[in-house]
Amino acid sequence: MRRWHTLTMTRARGRPLRINAAFLRPYREDIPRVRRQTHARRAGVVFDAVAVLVVVVVPLQPLSVFDHLEHQARATPAVATAPCKIGQLDIVYYGGSGAAGTAITGFKVTNSSKVACVLGGYPTVSFFTGTTSAPRPLAVIVSHQGPGIAFAVHPRPIVIGPSATTKSASKQAALVFTSDDFASDGSDNCPHVTSIVVRLRDAGQGTRVFLWYPSLVCRSPASASVSSFFPASILDSFTLPDLFPICTTSGLRVTAGTGEAGLGHAGLPILFRNVSVIPCRMRYYPSVGLLDASGRRVATARDTPSGYLGGLPAGMTVPPLVNLTDGQTASALIEGEDSTSNGAACPEYPVILVSPPVLGSAVRVERAFYSCDLEVHPVVPGTTGSA
Repeated sequence: MRRWHTLTMTRARGRPLRINAAFLRPYREDIPRVRRQTHARRAGVVFDAVAVLVVVVVPLQPLSVFDHLEHQARATPAVATAPCKIGQLDIVYYGGSGAAGTAITGFKVTNSSKVACVLGGYPTVSFFTGTTSAPRPLAVIVSHQGPGIAFAVHPRPIVIGPSATTKSASKQAALVFTSDDFASDGSDNCPHVTSIVVRLRDAGQGTRVFLWYPSLVCRSPASASVSSFFPASILDSFTLPDLFPICTTSGLRVTAGTGEAGLGHAGLPILFRNVSVIPCRMRYYPSVGLLDASGRRVATARDTPSGYLGGLPAGMTVPPLVNLTDGQTASALIEGEDSTSNGAACPEYPVILVSPPVLGSAVRVERAFYSCDLEVHPVVPGTTGSA
């Protein structure tokens, strides 16, 4: 049996009629306000009739978080703004999460051009597995079913401002897809999605987006639900951002920078350039050794926050987290004294052996360096080895 709630309110002479918002908040229905005044002239006197408001409410389910977000994120209709083209957009992996057997993978969309554009509707998404250099297409059945504004029947257009001048998430867009994250037998032996191609139209040009961490599509046959474009300000309600994966030797080009010297010290920055399409993160100290002409390791660098020629700023001892996107470079400075305590010249070593922090195999850097007391400082952004 349905429960009917009634709210009866009266108005005294000259006082406004108010409805308690706390009573109305949990319900979906908009409740009209009824104000009525009846005038009767009897013996030349005007009386205000008592106004009675009776509200009948059918209680429904409380508003979900997606409904609240939808009200908050209602976009202003675009006026005299051209539709976005795929070449204007930068679409990057944002993060993945899972709940109740469902994997959720999110992407952020920014406008890399100099003019605002309008983005709306559902994109066409193709799924791929394999490596970044050899992606293979996956046969995935795509639908558009899900909760809230992201899967609306009639998606609202979003005005995307230029990323160079717009930092607000309300002027950026987002996209998610959901899929089953375990097979019918309870295992995770399922196809891995390592990249997607996003098109604004079925037959238009597409852009490939690599996932830092593969997502699973486990339903048989493989299927996924792709959202429309929606405001990036509510992306965190679907999934939280992932840290970049740790940089490894396979995704880095390790070289030596420009050497420096001063007052009995010699220094050389070791450069780490990200040559992968996947962004990565670095922190702490690389492993650095010096090899003699026969290839024998004869010296190993000590980890120190800073030295005479550079490193971390004075008073800073905790190495920073350095994020590298495709083509960006970080560096670590090696330095030492160029002569012994009695004034003799330090030996010269033809090869420097370098391993990136945490993960990665050693790389030979063919660059001569001389030092008697070798130090290495933490990885920092840029090419100088000093923060």
